[in-house]
Amino acid sequence: MWRLGEFDTVVVTINAFPTANAGADKNLNCTTTSTTIGTASVAGHTYSWSPSNGLSSTLIAQPTASPTATTSYTVTVTNSSTGCTATDVVVVNVNTTPPSANAGRIKFELYNNLSNHRYCGPCRKYLQLVSCQWIERNQYCSTHCDPGTTTNYVVTVTG
Repeated sequence: MWRLGEFDTVVVTINAFPTANAGADKNLNCTTTSTTIGTASVAGHTYSWSPSNGLSSTLIAQPTASPTATTSYTVTVTNSSTGCTATDVVVVNVNTTPPSANAGRIKFELYNNLSNHRYCGPCRKYLQLVSCQWIERNQYCSTHCDPGTTTNYVVTVTG
């Protein structure tokens, strides 16, 4: 029973939830095959990522993600002293579809050299020294380019 003038003190501790931040969504492609997800670690917090596929570790704040397909990763952050948790999700998009390439038809152009001999390009200019057939009547090079042996030319498309 309390008497007039008596009092007691009660201390109430409010534990704040930790902040979970998985970071911004990321994009992977044929040339960028891994990325770091998450944010810097905070002392007194533990981290757990799921799913584990494609991750360098599931127990660190910033693992390296290298999934083979688009994956949503969830991080659970736990305050070690209070047990309070928070979660966040990051999506790592994977697009490894190669771009299409089409070399198309070779465009031939007329060149005159110092001897006033005419030859076709780009056979000589771009495709090593090869022979091209000159067609006087139309004053165009033929679309036939003969390197002398079977030759493959490669077009590389990036981006």
